[in-house]
Amino acid sequence: MLGEELGTVVTRQSGAVDPHGQGPIYVCTTNDALDWVLEQTPRSRRRDLVLFQNGWLVPWLGQNSLRLGGGSVAAAEAEGQAAASGSEAAAPGAGDGAATADADADAAASVAGAGGDEITLVALYMAAGPDGTATDGLRTVASGRWAQHVSHTLSRGGVRCRAVGGADMYGAVVEKLLWASVFWMMSAALGGMNVGDIVTGHRGDVAALTAELLPPLCRQLRGIAAAGAGPAAAEAAAALEAGSELVVDALVEYSLSISSAVPSRDMALAEFRWRNGALLGMGPTPLHVSWLLRAGVPAELLEAHGVAAGAGP
Repeated sequence: MLGEELGTVVTRQSGAVDPHGQGPIYVCTTNDALDWVLEQTPRSRRRDLVLFQNGWLVPWLGQNSLRLGGGSVAAAEAEGQAAASGSEAAAPGAGDGAATADADADAAASVAGAGGDEITLVALYMAAGPDGTATDGLRTVASGRWAQHVSHTLSRGGVRCRAVGGADMYGAVVEKLLWASVFWMMSAALGGMNVGDIVTGHRGDVAALTAELLPPLCRQLRGIAAAGAGPAAAEAAAALEAGSELVVDALVEYSLSISSAVPSRDMALAEFRWRNGALLGMGPTPLHVSWLLRAGVPAELLEAHGVAAGAGP
């Protein structure tokens, strides 16, 4: 469906990423495998990583000296084109071609103001059916040197993807985290309700949860900017706060585009650290906690993320 030019597939059985390879490294794993992925990726190839994972990845990126780029779309496209042309030049053999590819990529990175460990991040909006078909959520975006490659690849699978700059990407990450944290929880609490019915009958609850959870996320973005990640994170925070109703509209629009979907409670619990657990770590969110309790989240999991035993609405 996506084509065969993505090259070698690396699994736990097949070994590490080729240090002399060229091109993007699509990371299509669960979040708990990210540490292993990084161990298998030579330092020289880390900026080729393309992450598709859900959840609040920002702390993990910082802990591993990785970051989302803060440049513009044009800068990301320039770097991606340089990287792609470098890959083609180096493909026949090593030597001068590989050196030229590195020089071109470094030059493009300097235009983008990026370091060697800037990665490509994808906020993937789609629903996968049991037969393997994909329903396009119409909001997928990517940012980084391989964003255009991602866009072209996903288009062959029927999913549209836009390449965006750093501020827009931070905004998309926040919106996707809110959706991934709120809708499985509400669905489970409401007896397995699909997301279309949730936004039709419970839009007020979606808005109330967004009003509670968006401010701590914006504070996190400002903290990232203050720590040296560049102005893109702060710009995203300002835009999200000024357009909080637009955030609710975006959550509703996406849900209606995949209206029959019922988010997986099991997957959400497996990724709890990266979704609701991350939000619990940002400060008190009593409405959020009340919905988690209604969704039947195990007490020990809540306690592990700072929710006292016996907590209630």
